[in-house]
Amino acid sequence: MDIESTDVIRLIQQFLKENNLSNSLEVLQKETGIGLNAVDSIDAFKSDIIKGKWDLVLNTIAQAEISPNKLTDLFEQIILELAEIRELGAARSILRQTETMNLLRETQTDRYLALEKILSRSAFSLDQFYSAGMTKEKRREIIASNIGHEISSVPPSRLLTLLNQSLKWQQSHGLLPVGSKLDLFKGTVSSSNTLESFPIKNKLSTIKITFSSLFPKGHRAECLSFSNDGHTLATGSADGFIEIWNYNTGKLRKDLHYQASDELMMMEQSVLCVCFSSDGKLVASGSQDGQIKIWRISDGTCSKKFTSVHPGGVLSVFFSPDKSYLASCGFDHTIKIIGMKSSKILRELRGHTSYVNSVVFNPAMTRVISGSSDGSVRVWEQSTGRSMQVLYPISPDSSLAIPQISLLCPTTNQKEFTVLVVNNTNQIYSYTQEPDKVC
Repeated sequence: MDIESTDVIRLIQQFLKENNLSNSLEVLQKETGIGLNAVDSIDAFKSDIIKGKWDLVLNTIAQAEISPNKLTDLFEQIILELAEIRELGAARSILRQTETMNLLRETQTDRYLALEKILSRSAFSLDQFYSAGMTKEKRREIIASNIGHEISSVPPSRLLTLLNQSLKWQQSHGLLPVGSKLDLFKGTVSSSNTLESFPIKNKLSTIKITFSSLFPKGHRAECLSFSNDGHTLATGSADGFIEIWNYNTGKLRKDLHYQASDELMMMEQSVLCVCFSSDGKLVASGSQDGQIKIWRISDGTCSKKFTSVHPGGVLSVFFSPDKSYLASCGFDHTIKIIGMKSSKILRELRGHTSYVNSVVFNPAMTRVISGSSDGSVRVWEQSTGRSMQVLYPISPDSSLAIPQISLLCPTTNQKEFTVLVVNNTNQIYSYTQEPDKVC
């Protein structure tokens, strides 16, 4: 199987784009003459053309390879619409300073001069330009369809995904020891020399909630969650917004068209929890009014909405590995199991005597593990809702203020799993669940 060098360059370009390394991306495109020619969502790109969001469209096509004729049609439409709203300076800049329109002047002089004449008029209407039966909306749709055929859509983080798949293949064929740390650049297993650990002094980035200046003092980020691949960070804030970040730069991801247009995902009240699905395509959010929403990361659309799931507020949400279930818990001392296909609450787990702060599925989806402010961790049978074990990291004492308990289920072993329990003490508790055994 041969790998085209142009494909390798495009993989690097996508990596640079996703990490906001715009200068490096521009230099690489100029030196190689190869454009990325891909967008996160073709439908979203075509929608931007149909809606006339020309700033987003121009930003996208600057990194794409589109045939001159179709690019000329697009630029001509933009110039005409700018002339209609009397944005003549911007229209003249596109007409006189872009390579596409300079080529038009040399090859189709009459068409170019017609645009110059339009910009010199004191008034202009698009009706004067279109033939019978044609409208601005139809023209946009035609252009969107034509250009859409020349641009492809690729999954995010394609380069890192391929590298991970390559390493897994090498491990499965015995070429790399399982669990070893690899020096990816050298292609060798890293030495096991133990390095002295030092306190972290330099922060990678600082994230500031975008709309904090528009809301009263005290509105802040309430929760956050990384996707399973570690490449995407979501936050939920007290003002109801769910935002997707580039954690390396501490800035909002502007490659998501809805965030670039300041059309953010939003709950009606304060967001208390967020969680990604295993494939990173969905994010669930729970709010103070007991509402849960499921969002598509690609376009920011709310695909499902559950109202009044937990009176008083939703404190934690968690997708099952196959996205067939969503577990939630809250101030009402209960855990709810919601069917994603039926959009109904399938089971309600009761037993905790205080707020349920955290909930997770085990990898095999046979167990649900919950942590509560009553100081207990409970293991439930997912299929029946039966409480199987009750664990107390801290001895229950009515005179002791029990802190919140957070859970992490780190292993992917289908037959056993380990639960790490973190609370406001100086200890971390680890429970290993084997068949019919708790250690």
